[in-house]
Amino acid sequence: MIEKTTLYEQVIRQILNLIENGTYRKGEMLPCEKELTQAMGVSRVTVREALKRLAEIGAIETYKGKGSVVILDVEALNITTESRERYRTDFLYSTKARLMIEPEIARQAALAADEKDLKALEASLPGRGRYVPRLMDNFHLALARSVHNPFITKIMEDFLMAEAQMESSESQVLTVPERQKAVMQNVGIQHRKIYEAVKERNSEFACFYMKEHLQYLLKCYEEYFDWSNTKEAMS
Repeated sequence: MIEKTTLYEQVIRQILNLIENGTYRKGEMLPCEKELTQAMGVSRVTVREALKRLAEIGAIETYKGKGSVVILDVEALNITTESRERYRTDFLYSTKARLMIEPEIARQAALAADEKDLKALEASLPGRGRYVPRLMDNFHLALARSVHNPFITKIMEDFLMAEAQMESSESQVLTVPERQKAVMQNVGIQHRKIYEAVKERNSEFACFYMKEHLQYLLKCYEEYFDWSNTKEAMS
């Protein structure tokens, strides 16, 4: 029986471990919801949430009325603990540093942005319910540029370049939150709130919404690192 804390996360770890040890291979079907519920001692609601998250992170693909198929190669999970931990540490350091800096950038942008800056910010927002991951970088860079301080722009460019390099490294094998549909939709909403505050010259709200946005991303990535760190989770 799985402990009654963070149940769906523990189900995620159990299933990832089964993929890693070869019980279920790429292209094979996972047991149905009823079987997983019985095997893991949790509710069907918990199993559904776990399967939803596994689909989001790119481990499985779920077909309505058919079930869930493993789409992750077992080799993708055979990454050294050191490599995973380095990626985790670097990303968390970067995001926490941005939390110290970007809320103030948003505050100053609300005071300094001109019409050209506002148009650049608006152009980086999602349209028609779609959100392209790299537009997130464009938004943050456009916000930094609207402060009209080349040192601030350079700082943001360095942050974004470092994070892009981390994401493309071999340390990252599952779909990062930035590319997950539910997270991208929330990010789009958060960016629009920041944009509206800047447009309305409301510096305090711009600062608050940026802090809220970065804290949300930090939480999403901390959960992601927990899910992807299969070996530690199951040890």
